Amino acid sequence: MSPAPFRTGRVVDIVSESDALIEVTVDTAEGKVEAVGYPQMLGPVAPGDNVVVNVTGIELELGTGGVGFVLWNLDGSGPDAEMPGHIIKLRYTPWQRPVLVAEAPESPHHDVVAGVSSIGGMPVVACGLYS
Repeated sequence: MSPAPFRTGRVVDIVSESDALIEVTVDTAEGKVEAVGYPQMLGPVAPGDNVVVNVTGIELELGTGGVGFVLWNLDGSGPDAEMPGHIIKLRYTPWQRPVLVAEAPESPHHDVVAGVSSIGGMPVVACGLYS
């Protein structure tokens, strides 16, 4: 029988936190799991919150460093309703969301990208991209 890909548990510790990434310790019925989550996808996460963690990489020893991924905060308010951008990240998944791309005029990186007129000898990789 294959291992269960998801575990439900309670956040017992926030190891580190930034706008882009949160690292937590989650106490599950199978033991404690170190996991990371993306606040822009989850909304706020706090100690005591019940969360769902994807542990597939841990169970299959895929080399993810023994870290799970927080998929949902069952007690949280969820991500901000208004998300800037019109390019969809994680298409065709339950986690799809719009993102602001660097070349968009409202992006803080727009002026840098718009000012580039040559790649002047920089290496370039061309490959197929599947959405």
